[in-house]
Amino acid sequence: MNGVVDLQEIESISATTDGIKRAIDMAIEFEDRFRGSRWAVISDRDSVFGIARMYELRRNAESYEVRAFREPGPAFKWLGVEQPIDKKPDG
Repeated sequence: MNGVVDLQEIESISATTDGIKRAIDMAIEFEDRFRGSRWAVISDRDSVFGIARMYELRRNAESYEVRAFREPGPAFKWLGVEQPIDKKPDG
């Protein structure tokens, strides 16, 4: 199972290096469930992309891959799937 975490609508994230480490530690419980999968994190905002990139670099586990992207196209290509049609919620 591969997945996408789309953070393009998020304008900013407040996180510390210690907070990133705690998030990585919490992700350990998903190691078996996500073994062999890939997760793309997409954000075009510098601060949000930076946090995702820190997570990617510090995670350092072999059971599943996480990679940060600034645009959906390369993320979906990395996942080996076609990019879905962009559908915005009605409202």
